[in-house]
Amino acid sequence: MGRNLLTWALYDAGNSFLQTAIGGLYLAQWVVIDNGYPDIWYGATFTIATILVLVLSPLLGAWSDRLGKRMPFIKWLTILAYLANLGLVLAIISPIPATSTVLIVLFSFLIVQALYQLSLVSYNSLLGALSTTKTRGKIAGLGDAFNNIGWIIGTAILLPFATGSIIL
Repeated sequence: MGRNLLTWALYDAGNSFLQTAIGGLYLAQWVVIDNGYPDIWYGATFTIATILVLVLSPLLGAWSDRLGKRMPFIKWLTILAYLANLGLVLAIISPIPATSTVLIVLFSFLIVQALYQLSLVSYNSLLGALSTTKTRGKIAGLGDAFNNIGWIIGTAILLPFATGSIIL
């Protein structure tokens, strides 16, 4: 496996791990069970992020196509997503009132989700550069495998925290 292909696949695994950590296991529990908010608050965050992606992804794709570059978009969207994640974590551990904390966390999570999904516009377009017509299915399958590995590892590591077996 070439370096570019490995980097591409590891990016998918890393993002999957992050999505497991923040969105998949722990955040919904924290919002709904730990803080007593109706689940519509958590669900609406995904809906709004999806609407943002629907509006912005064609613009981002066209811009990327016009420039003929993908990596700057992936890099910057990923950096911004990780910064939004950092803001989310800092809000959770801050001493501000719980109501404000939940709203800040949900807003940060909305930004994370939108940036993550937008980064996939450029990420997925790299498939053509990493494969040939004959290998496209195998390479796409490899990316999917790494995606699943990220989810499995994320779940295995974080499930004890979500179930309360491990408490920090």
